Amino acid sequence: MTATTRRKIEPRHLQALVILGWLCCLGSLLALIHAPFKWNRGLELPGTEASAAYGAFSRVLWAACICWIVIACSHGHGGWLNDLLSLRCWQPLSRLLFSLYMVSPLVIAYSNGVREHSYFLSYDAMAYVLLHHFVLSLVAATVLSLLLEQPFMRLEALVSERLAARRPPPPEPMAQVPHIERHWLDKGHENPAFAKEKL
Repeated sequence: MTATTRRKIEPRHLQALVILGWLCCLGSLLALIHAPFKWNRGLELPGTEASAAYGAFSRVLWAACICWIVIACSHGHGGWLNDLLSLRCWQPLSRLLFSLYMVSPLVIAYSNGVREHSYFLSYDAMAYVLLHHFVLSLVAATVLSLLLEQPFMRLEALVSERLAARRPPPPEPMAQVPHIERHWLDKGHENPAFAKEKL
């Protein structure tokens, strides 16, 4: 522990900080979603400064909001959102998340490459394409996880256990050195080698 002591935040100040954090998080998420609404609909063209600012800060701000949600839920300040994210139904999907992240660009590129006609931009068509990409990515991620990720994770755990078994046991702790008094010079004794008779 360091020499400096941490000041404990009072409960009322902590609650105010949590509320402020959630307000900033939700406000930022809503702003990031709704700011480019008119740009995407073609109703308004963004200026150079607005486009550069949104392109530079939108992903960082989105990641910061997700980090706040994770930290708040892990410290018990998530409320109903923590209960929703803690459901057991998310566990299979969370185990496939990395594989899904790796294969989804390949699935999207393959689906777009073999398509023989152009997209008809409607909500139904986009929902169908999104569902199609998600299901194909999920199947490919499951195969990739079962064939590569899970066996290597098991192999890593097995190697770690064997290396831990071969490791020599830690040495026994040394006996504690008796405490030396601070004023041992005042309570010492004379050395007979320096007696006046021998000098």
